[in-house]
Amino acid sequence: RPGAGSRPLVVLVPGGSWSHGDDSRLYRLLAANVGHAGDADVAVVDYGVWPLEDGDGMVAGVGAALAWADAARPGDVVAVGLSAGAHLVAAALLCRGPAHAPPRAAVLCSGVYDLEAHYAHESTRGVAAISALGGAFDGAMDRNSPVVAFDAGARPPAKVTVVHGLGDATAPPSAADALRAALAARAPATAVDRETLPDAGHLDYAFRAMYDEEAPFLETVRRAVAA
Repeated sequence: RPGAGSRPLVVLVPGGSWSHGDDSRLYRLLAANVGHAGDADVAVVDYGVWPLEDGDGMVAGVGAALAWADAARPGDVVAVGLSAGAHLVAAALLCRGPAHAPPRAAVLCSGVYDLEAHYAHESTRGVAAISALGGAFDGAMDRNSPVVAFDAGARPPAKVTVVHGLGDATAPPSAADALRAALAARAPATAVDRETLPDAGHLDYAFRAMYDEEAPFLETVRRAVAA
């Protein structure tokens, strides 16, 4: 494996509706179990959130974290994004042409990848007015939506695992299908796995891994690290 002499590095990007994903301390238990399952080091990303940071800045911040990781463990980085974090990882990798090498794998969990479509979904749920999405990405939704603005210079990972629960009312499972279709059309060399969880809601399967070392989510990450 590249980076001989050191363990792989998992970059964990939390969610939080683009408004409270800035406290990595909340993810210490999950990071510990992910590291143990994957025999890897784990870095949890703090990124600026709305209203102190706008959407472009959040995407840039996650991109900078991935660049740091590539410099630290060249060729041996796996990105794991949760909810809004999954969107930010996908946008940083697919809506920009980064100068750094991409992670060799990414696990994108319960994310949204077309912000206009998700804003419409939030409107049907009656939460659009209080969501950070409209403010943070005002005028910038399309350019930060991998399904819409897949950059010609993007360098996707060699493998992407898209995880979504069929019971997710917060982020519809159709978002995962849309990303998978975009990757198939625009990045055919990327191996894409669609992991559908029939009984899961929004990220409950990942949060279970904070306290359950046998949680199936840990095996998902282990496979990505081992690939």
